[in-house]
Amino acid sequence: MTRRLAVTVAIIGSAICLSATQLSSARDTAGKVKKVKRQLIKRIEAYAKRSGGRAIFPTDNSPCLVCHANFEDEPIAAAHLPHGITCVLCHGLCYEHRDDENNVTKPDILFGRAEIEPFCRKCHGQHQHPERVQAFQEQWEGKVAPSGREILHRPTCTDCHGVHVL
Repeated sequence: MTRRLAVTVAIIGSAICLSATQLSSARDTAGKVKKVKRQLIKRIEAYAKRSGGRAIFPTDNSPCLVCHANFEDEPIAAAHLPHGITCVLCHGLCYEHRDDENNVTKPDILFGRAEIEPFCRKCHGQHQHPERVQAFQEQWEGKVAPSGREILHRPTCTDCHGVHVL
């Protein structure tokens, strides 16, 4: 029974894109998450101050799910929310974006391909299976991957983990 439970937990962890990049212990993970959250909050507060506004942080993703309902179960968003990592912490308060019914205004913060991996590494350690990254690259380079992204060169975290695109 214990082995079956362990296997089930491992499968669920993989399914929500956590197992491949988990840190060595829960304490290390919690400490890194708190540190990164503090950094993100400072960045967003600075942005709000420069914009003449005030930073009010939602505790869930509800402000974003009004328009982006498909992100409630999206693996990256769903995996990070239980740890208090909301859309706002990565993408900013986005007041103008939220008020734009035509979806012309971009979020405050977006990540280019070269920025994704260094950002993910702030909380997640080195990939536990670099051979899988290599195999993914060999299989998908020059093609459109299941994530919907064209893999032109070295893959980045979101090419395999989640479908974090609109």
